[in-house]
Parts: sequence; structure tokens; C-alpha cells
Amino acid sequence: MQKAGFEDDRIVECHGSIHFLQCVDTNISSEIWPVPPETTFDVDDDLRLRNAMPTGPPGQHHPARPNILMFGDWIFQGDRTGMQEKRYKTFKKNSLQKGLPFVVIEIGAGTKLSLSNVVVVPTVFSRRSCLCYSVLSVCLYGMYCG
Repeated sequence: MQKAGFEDDRIVECHGSIHFLQCVDTNISSEIWPVPPETTFDVDDDLRLRNAMPTGPPGQHHPARPNILMFGDWIFQGDRTGMQEKRYKTFKKNSLQKGLPFVVIEIGAGTKLSLSNVVVVPTVFSRRSCLCYSVLSVCLYGMYCG
């Protein structure tokens, strides 16, 4: 979403981001770092990685994985997502207190699993006129200028 021009401080990546890495073993490090631009993944026909697995944190060489929350994932490092959620809650609280309508756009959950029904929209939707487009588990939010 950031590459499409959305501001970092207006995004909640509910399940992390493929553009960030974390250690496979969170006991080694709880750091989250951006995927280096030169990183490539060469996958064979059997979906096996041909090149070296990513490592980190920067300056270290521990096996790394995408900072993405999977089902049954007990080693997801959620600090980055937690900070995004905290920013969103502050934005929502301030907007509701001032009586300002705003828009929440949810991208990627589809129709079977709506994260906005669990995390974002019930309070907003029931109290304010807001547009929620449920279609990656990323929530974008901002002031409604209509």
C-alpha cells in the first residue's frame, strides 16, 4: 500500500507485511527490518527455494522469515502491527470525539472473513457515516472529505 502512495501512518497491516522480515527464532531477536532491496527469491517448479534463505537482523546471519501472521503462528513478531493498531485507535478516538466522519477501507479479507467486523468498523459504522470496502488484510483510514 505504501508503494501505491498511501501514508505509513494511515495503514494497519493486520497480519504484518511481506516487505518486512523477522528472525525465525524470536528468542534470538525480536527486531523487525525491511526486506533489503537486492533480495530475490528463486523458486523451482516444486516451490522450493533455490537461493539462500534470507538472514538477519542486519549485520547478523540468523534465518529470517517474512513478518506475516499465519494461522497457528506462535512466533509472529507483532510489535510493528501493534504500533499501527495503536495509531489507528488514537485516530479513531480523536475523530469520534470531534464528530468527524472518516473512511475505513479494508483490503484483502474477502467476504468470508471480515476483519473490520472484528477490529475496526462496528463502533465506527454504528455511530458515523463511513464507507467500508471489504475486499490482503490491510486497513487504510483517513478523513472523509466529501
